[in-house]
This record gives sequence, C-alpha cells and structure tokens, in this order.
Amino acid sequence: GTAPDFRDLGATQPPADTDRARLIQMRNHARRFSASEINSGDPSALRLLPQPIDRYQSPDEGILDGALFVFAYGTNPELAVLIECERERWRYALARLSWAELTVELDRQEVGRFAQLRGFPANGPYRSSGHAIQALNE
Repeated sequence: GTAPDFRDLGATQPPADTDRARLIQMRNHARRFSASEINSGDPSALRLLPQPIDRYQSPDEGILDGALFVFAYGTNPELAVLIECERERWRYALARLSWAELTVELDRQEVGRFAQLRGFPANGPYRSSGHAIQALNE
C-alpha cells in the first residue's frame, strides 16, 4: 500500500487539549529533525519550513491531530515529515520528495536514509507532482 511507515516520537508530553497548543507541540517536534541531501556529489543542509503545509484530523482512525512539514532546498520541497498524535502518543513518518540522496536525523540520531534515485523506485510508493505512484510489481 501507499501508507507511510509511522514510528514513535518518544515524546514526554501528551498531546495538548487545544488545536493551537498542539500546533506549537508539532512545530517543536518538527524542529527536532534535521535533513540533508547529496545532489550531484554536493552535500546540502535542508531547511525546515516553519508552517506545516497541511493539517488534518481523522477521529475514525484515532488521529487526534496531524501536520505535514516540509524540508526544502531553496524553494524545492525535498522531504516530508508527518507528525501525528493519538490520545496519548506522538508518532512520525518520513516521505521523500526528491531524487537526491537524503539523510534524516531526529535528536541528532539518524532515523532515515534514502538512496539517490536513478529512476522510479522498484517498490514502495513514490510521490511525484502530488500523486502517489505505485510500483507495478507490488
């Protein structure tokens, strides 16, 4: 499927009661991440955009609140970080938006690495022009 792989954020504070307070919490969690890419052999740090590009809730799936943050190189989005909370727990998922090699750290520990793509990936979802593209062999 195209569902992202969520992992526990290891957060100490439970989700706040209000939308505004949860947005502050999600921004603070987003700042715990750093990302860099290697494009044509040159390493570059990516910049976290402070405003999430999407905010969502899905009570039927137990998602109290969620936000989609983007790391960019210049104005190009290269990596998406989804941060969600259930009633008591925070979690995150990573999604590449770039063909470049990407490295992602959370609290200075590597949590994600995406090899440089030389063509569409052989398996797993890939997002391009806002569409999830499913590999044919899945």
